[in-house]
Amino acid sequence: MAVPPDGPDRLLALDVVRLYGNNDGRTWFAGVLAGEADDEVVVFRRPNHDFDGAVARLVPDGVRVTFVDAPHTRAELLEAREVVFDLTDEISLVDVRLPHDGSVLAVAVDGPTEPADEVLRRRVPGMASAIPRD
Repeated sequence: MAVPPDGPDRLLALDVVRLYGNNDGRTWFAGVLAGEADDEVVVFRRPNHDFDGAVARLVPDGVRVTFVDAPHTRAELLEAREVVFDLTDEISLVDVRLPHDGSVLAVAVDGPTEPADEVLRRRVPGMASAIPRD
């Protein structure tokens, strides 16, 4: 019998990966999402054999794990977000969005994005990008 979309096994897998990733695995973990298939979770991480093995052991039987390399860990992005929050005297900050895939912070700003991007490149290089306010 197939596991229904977002059935208990996949939901449990998402929860245990998030818990492990945000604690013991924080050195490598970037995020986790439900995959396109009903029995899949996608784990974004910095490549590490021990991390991958621990995640594979934690997820329930019947749930497939797809690992995707990420440029940044969640811990690194959280640290960069704190720096960005301290830049309100330099940029017109509206919101900071943390990605689930380990890419870059999306920093929503009032006004043109170019000056904000310049500040972000200087203060958190490669970790954030300015976007217009929604």
